[in-house]
Amino acid sequence: MILSPEILTIEILDTIFLIFGTVAFVLAVKISLRWDINSTTKSQYDLEKQSFLSATIIKYIFAIKIPLFLFFIFTLDKISNLLTGAMCAVGVVDATNYGTYLLILKVLNIYLFGLWLSIHYLDMKNPNLPYTKIKFEFFTIAYWFLIAEIVLEFIMFYSINIDK
Repeated sequence: MILSPEILTIEILDTIFLIFGTVAFVLAVKISLRWDINSTTKSQYDLEKQSFLSATIIKYIFAIKIPLFLFFIFTLDKISNLLTGAMCAVGVVDATNYGTYLLILKVLNIYLFGLWLSIHYLDMKNPNLPYTKIKFEFFTIAYWFLIAEIVLEFIMFYSINIDK
């Protein structure tokens, strides 16, 4: 386990994303199940307010996770000089059994998060919010990929052995 400032930064951000993402996930499930844009009830009005809160949380998590991928690569490259035999970020990825899977998952998540951000952009442009239910249903799936990435990242960083 290496406790560099870069790894701590990534882990702290992942913890924050996990907390806020879980709040957004709970709201997204609620919105996915009960959303009816044609309804004029108080519960629909509450769902609309919650949808804006949840969408804002998701938007910022996903918008930060995309450039955070570059910081992740920078971090791997920076800690490569601490590992025997690792000359660059690829050596750090190969230093554990989880690095390759994490890298593949991160690239997949970049596309998923970008797709969600595109759907959200289109939804916000239209006053009838036609994609609200779809984007929150999509988030309920993307959330599990986010969780998998965070867990795999923690496992990878904790399984790096600098004594080898």
